[in-house]
This record gives sequence, C-alpha cells and structure tokens, in this order.
Amino acid sequence: MACGSSVRTENDTAARPPTTSVGSAVGDDETDATGEDDDETGERERLDAGTGAVSGCQYVDLLFVIDNSTSMGTYQAALAASFPGFIEAMFEVLPEGIDMHVGITTTDFDAGCNAPESTANCQTSASVAEVQSHYKRPTEEHDGGNGTQGRLFRWAGRHWFEATTDDDPSELVTWFSNAATAAGEDGCSFEMPVAAAGWATHPANAATNEGFLRDAGGLFVIFFLTDEPDKSPQSKDVYGQMVLDAKSECGGARCVFASGLIPACTIDVNQKLWQFMKLWGEDDPPWGNILHTQSYTSHFGDALAMALADACAEIPIP
Repeated sequence: MACGSSVRTENDTAARPPTTSVGSAVGDDETDATGEDDDETGERERLDAGTGAVSGCQYVDLLFVIDNSTSMGTYQAALAASFPGFIEAMFEVLPEGIDMHVGITTTDFDAGCNAPESTANCQTSASVAEVQSHYKRPTEEHDGGNGTQGRLFRWAGRHWFEATTDDDPSELVTWFSNAATAAGEDGCSFEMPVAAAGWATHPANAATNEGFLRDAGGLFVIFFLTDEPDKSPQSKDVYGQMVLDAKSECGGARCVFASGLIPACTIDVNQKLWQFMKLWGEDDPPWGNILHTQSYTSHFGDALAMALADACAEIPIP
C-alpha cells in the first residue's frame, strides 16, 4: 500500500488515490463548495473502517499556517468564526476514536521585522537579497518569535490541542478560535507560508513541535490562511521534501492533504503557494478565496470535512 517518497512533479501521477473533491474556489454565498447536489437527507454519515480493514487513519494532525502580517485581523476572525462548524462536521464524519492534533504556525520568519513589501502580478516586487534577509532558517538562528520559523504557536499553555472524535469539541473550539486571532497582525510582511509548512515538520523545531505530527497511520492536513502570494526563497520541492521525510513511514504524499483560504491570483499564475498545495494529490486541492469572508463556512465546513474523511479512509493501517 505504501508509495514512493519523492515529491510529485508535473508529470507524476498522484501518490494517493483520488478522493472526493471539494471543488474549486468558493465565490458567491450560494456557491456550493462540493459542486455536487446536497445529500437528500441533509445528514452527515460517519465513515466506518470496519473489522479487518486494511486502510483508515488512526490520527489526524491539522496544521493551520496563518498569515500574521498587517491586514489579516478580519480574515483570522472569519476563520475562527467558521471553525466550530468545521470541527463539528469533522467529528461527525470521521470514525469514532480518531485522535486529532490541532496546531498553528505563522508565515513569519523574521520576528519583529518592520520592512515594507509590495507585490505585482502575484509576485513580490522585492529583490532576492531583500527576501533572503527576512528568511531566518531555524537551523541557523532563533528569531525569538512565538509561532515563527515553523514553530507551533503557543497559546493558553499549549503548542497544540489534542482531542478525539469522541470528545465534546467545545474546549478545542475555544482554544483554536482564540489562538487564531491571537496570532495577530505584527508579523513580517514577507509572508512565507510554504516555508512555514515545511519547517513545521523539521527536526530543527523539535523543541516546540515534537509529538505534534504522527507518521505511520496519520493524515497530515495543511491549511493555509493568507492574503498574499508566497515569498519563501527556496523551491517548493525543498519544503515538500521536509514534509515527506516526516511522513515516510505512512507512505509519503498519500498521507498529506492541503487546502486553504488564499488569494485567487495564486491559482491564476500558478504561484509557489499553489504549486506546493498541488504536490499532494492528483486533483487540484480544495481552496476558497480569502477575500470572500462571507463564504468561509461554505468552504470550511461539511464539504472539506468530507474530503478529509475520504482522505483518512485511504491511509494505510500500520
């Protein structure tokens, strides 16, 4: 059941079999994120691996990569407001007893930087040297920030929240909703969400992150919230390999799921953020337009929860 450990290229097929797609961007309020008719009963159906199953995740590790630069407050609040419906749906459709970790990292790799930055055609206008000056690798120095350089954001004494699908999700909802908005708007304007996703899995950040990500039997979900294109200076494949190294026992790319609320231009120009999100499956990953806050619930709710449940069902049992 295991697959190879290399990052998918443009000519590769998916490492994970196709799963139910959430569809493309959510536009208007009435747009359904699944692109399909609603279930006639209107009820969610819990997936059941059943006795003797050879696949089905035991763990789900949810990493939220949240842009913490200026202008993000509205979007952080909208994400927090949509989170209860998403978690309720996740708990209902995943098998009973699935253990979940939920954590947050930010897009900041230079805590305390006060440098202006602009974009044109969905790319940074800054020079390579300027971008590099705000990319502090955690293997080389610690910038002193909370949730920066791929480290998990500490909130209310926790670097992540652990719960099972049998639990009452109210404490998780409270923790995440407060943490997502506490990430704030003081982060560096050189946003590097792809680098954050990669370094979150790297041993260099073990002091804060060790134990968050499980390998064999676990589905790793990366969810981006950003209103800017990515400025990570290294190749998407470098960061993708970090993730694959952390999921090698599970089966590599089939054990990773990416989604997000992101700028539409990243898809239009196939920007690095979109390229990274496409590494993990045959179909385009589910996404929503970050500007359409009124539609967050449509994207970040039942449809995404069902897509994750389908992905969970494909994870090999160790």
